[in-house]
Amino acid sequence: ALPGCCPRGGPAQKLRFGQWLLNAINSGNYRGLRWIDPARTTFRVPWKHNARKDITSSDLEVFKGWAKASGRYEEGFEDPAKWKTNFRCALSSTHLFNLEEDNSKRGDDPHKVFSVHLHKGDFPAGDTPHQDIVFQLHQDTLLQPHQDTLLDVTIYYRGKLFHQEEVGGSHCLLTYQPCSLPQAPCPLHVVHFPSPAGMADRKQRRITEKLLRVAGLQLEQRAQKVFATRREKCKVFWALSQQLEGVEEPPPNLLCRDQETPIFDFREFCTELRDFRNGQRRRSPDFTIYLCFGQAFSKAKPKESKLILVKLVPKLCEYFYEQVLQEGASSLDSRSISLQLSKSFDLMELIEQYNMQLG
Repeated sequence: ALPGCCPRGGPAQKLRFGQWLLNAINSGNYRGLRWIDPARTTFRVPWKHNARKDITSSDLEVFKGWAKASGRYEEGFEDPAKWKTNFRCALSSTHLFNLEEDNSKRGDDPHKVFSVHLHKGDFPAGDTPHQDIVFQLHQDTLLQPHQDTLLDVTIYYRGKLFHQEEVGGSHCLLTYQPCSLPQAPCPLHVVHFPSPAGMADRKQRRITEKLLRVAGLQLEQRAQKVFATRREKCKVFWALSQQLEGVEEPPPNLLCRDQETPIFDFREFCTELRDFRNGQRRRSPDFTIYLCFGQAFSKAKPKESKLILVKLVPKLCEYFYEQVLQEGASSLDSRSISLQLSKSFDLMELIEQYNMQLG
């Protein structure tokens, strides 16, 4: 807990402040209040001392914002010291945030750095409502639109890794040729297919080169989904990793040309992750997407045999899955999970409420 704070509030207050603060960070409306890591688990808060002569109204915006949201703002009566005290108390009483760095005495950029809890061991024994709130807060953060969302893109030719990179932003284009598509409404991050010159078999190399010359795929992340649009002649098939592991034939998911198709749903992932965390789902949530260019998936031939295979992994999904494993879930046997939903906070109900707010 932070020193000099009021007694911790009830669960409703914790949920309210936590959601408000994460929404405030994501909004970008408060100068100096922002995430400082790609996974959005660590953030900074501007923290200039009230006695400083160079303090301005913009230095107090986040504290004033919480005062208004919590009903403690008195119109016409400016009390920055009280706003900051209320904000500091709310930070402490939630037990959802850790103070990592205190740079409030820095002359040029006074601020404090906080991290968001997710680990089971960070909470008092028997205090399960905190765990459910934190999990929900992280889900809500995951469902926010991210301009710096990271997508891990890996390209294989005949099972051999030829290229890997992390893509930032919400739009991405996979192409072998220089970009010749009509200008998109948002800047495209272009991932270039590498030359297949390193392939050992001459015939396979020639066919791969021929397919690459007519390959083009656009990816976009929005509305809590990943959409794919085939832009060129080369056919593209897609599947989630677990759909390629079973004894049944993989679904014939063909991307039609110039037709946008959802290939991943972050909301489904959140639901599967929650069920996995609470022992209601044995298999791990699936967040690995495979794209095959020029060939369909089949159970007769492993995906590693395909000439051109692209693997997509949303990095935030990977991060939150690993955090749940650290809580105590096992990807081999989720029945052993001891964490249960608190009766005070039905997580599924909260998710549904949140989805309704999104429209």
